[in-house]
Amino acid sequence: MGKSFRKQFFSRRQYNLRNQEETRQQRIDELDIENHRLRQLLNSSLFQVDSLSNEIHHLSSYLSRNRRQYRDLE
Repeated sequence: MGKSFRKQFFSRRQYNLRNQEETRQQRIDELDIENHRLRQLLNSSLFQVDSLSNEIHHLSSYLSRNRRQYRDLE
């Protein structure tokens, strides 16, 4: 009976350890997927910021040009 109990105990322990490892690996996989999605969003956002920055620069140049032309006409 002692051997049977020990065998069950270690089998249960192995099962629990395996289950913990599977759960841990599953969480790691979920985090990897989430990190990939967040990196894509970040890259997209950075691209949008860069585009907006270029647009602001162009608009600022047009505004300066128009101000000069306006002053020249006065």
